[in-house]
Amino acid sequence: MRSQRYANNPIKSWDEVNWEHVRVELGSITVLARELQLWVVLGSAHPLTLSHWPHNSLNIISNDGELVTRYDKRICSHTEATRFYTRGNQAIKFEVDGYTFGCLICIEVNFPTLLLNTQCLVWIACCYPLTLLTRSFLQMRQPNRSLL
Repeated sequence: MRSQRYANNPIKSWDEVNWEHVRVELGSITVLARELQLWVVLGSAHPLTLSHWPHNSLNIISNDGELVTRYDKRICSHTEATRFYTRGNQAIKFEVDGYTFGCLICIEVNFPTLLLNTQCLVWIACCYPLTLLTRSFLQMRQPNRSLL
């Protein structure tokens, strides 16, 4: 399974996706997480019913190899919302070694109030693709240092 890509990738229809293969690969990653004793945050599309586009999701896998929770992107770009994804509708949080984490995907970083909805009391961490960590991105986030 490849890491999450933008919705305007070469996929033209979700009918092209072998969802069984996606499930098998997710299972392989949970086994590897258990073997290596690592927590994994894995970006992937999550299928819904045939009449709905999938969610753009982050799967949270524990170091025991359990799928702890899944975060579904709540704020989609125009392209995503009109051609690719069904938006999620709830915040999630999970705890690792006493630290509480919340999740955001892509443009959601521009909406720090989304993190407040997770009601994290100790710590909030978000993972972003390294390509987003440009000087302008860091300057834009200065008022919200808690997001970095």
